[in-house]
Amino acid sequence: MRDGLGCLYLLCILCGSHRGDILLVTNLLPLTHWMLFLLNGLFRRTVFVVLHGQMEAFLPNNPLGGTKPYFRLTKPLLKRDAHSRYVVLGEPIYREIASLFSVRPIVIDHPYDFEEHIVADEPALPLRLGQIGVGNRGKGTEFLFALAILLRDEIEAGQVEIHLVGRLDPELSAEMNPWVIYHREMLSEEAFAREIARLRYALFLRPAHVGRAVPSGSFFDAVKYGKPFLALDHPFIAHYAARFPGCGTICADTEAIAEAIRQRIATREDAIAQQAAFARARQGLSIEAIAESFLEQINSQPDR
Repeated sequence: MRDGLGCLYLLCILCGSHRGDILLVTNLLPLTHWMLFLLNGLFRRTVFVVLHGQMEAFLPNNPLGGTKPYFRLTKPLLKRDAHSRYVVLGEPIYREIASLFSVRPIVIDHPYDFEEHIVADEPALPLRLGQIGVGNRGKGTEFLFALAILLRDEIEAGQVEIHLVGRLDPELSAEMNPWVIYHREMLSEEAFAREIARLRYALFLRPAHVGRAVPSGSFFDAVKYGKPFLALDHPFIAHYAARFPGCGTICADTEAIAEAIRQRIATREDAIAQQAAFARARQGLSIEAIAESFLEQINSQPDR
């Protein structure tokens, strides 16, 4: 249904456009993508197509299930479409899907509005840790509950709190335990922001084989609010941890994260240095920096 409506909307946009217009398409389902390919062979407009989560369909071990073959219908277009220029949101994502393209697409960081970021004063103890966003298996929330078991003594001693800043998916009901503070309903925008601001550390627990072609919105939330992160070794997070040193730590497993937390209970990290690192990250990931990179790549790449 959505894809059919997308085709009609695309037809209206193209019919109302003029030669020389530039169109930016931020979301395309497969049928609409094919419609764009066919129609723009006639209209010949300059079109930039942003590739988002649908790229996960081309990787193994993805959570798309029965919809995977449908999303893969667009694979031939990535090499054949001479009238569209593709935009991939992140260098680590491009590395995962580079073989799908005959010409390197435009690669930029995922745009995010860092204006009015909030940095709250956190108490020394308890050390508040949290996974940001809806909790499900795709985000590794089962490891959040496993981490809480490892830190049970510290939690019961009032040294640590572990939060899920978002709604817990019912699929994880068997994993729940009393040492994680979570929500059964979606948070309001205000409550979501308030709970992130109260964290001392963000936790990124997505398994390395999942979400390799999907940007992590939670990562950008952590950057906005200046929350240092402890993360499992996932290629998307690892890329930005290396690019912006001082913003977070990559750990081999949940046991290593638990040990890192115990170290931070004993010795508080330099918050001033961490916030300086996040200021550099917000500058490097700003809309202005992304726009500059986008224009440089447009001007350096020959028209297809």
